[in-house]
Amino acid sequence: MKLRKEVTEFEPIPKGYGLAYHQFYCAKMVIYPIPLNLIVRIGREIHLRLIRGLFKSKMEELLKKSYQKGYKEGKTDGFFKFRFEIENIKNHYGSVI
Repeated sequence: MKLRKEVTEFEPIPKGYGLAYHQFYCAKMVIYPIPLNLIVRIGREIHLRLIRGLFKSKMEELLKKSYQKGYKEGKTDGFFKFRFEIENIKNHYGSVI
């Protein structure tokens, strides 16, 4: 008896089965019988998090640093643009604001 089934993304899921995880590289969903699908999903998630936690790739570190740098630059740039606009409004309308 085969418990694991694969269905394409737009194919209906058979009755009594639930989604365990997606296989994005081939656009398929892996499904298992309903109580088992949650166990498989949680087990796979724990496994992936352990692997990523123990063996972080250099690409992940680079992406993290790049994101943080862009966030900080965007935050300061947005703050200065906001301050510049407020000063222009004050100069235009006087000190009423």
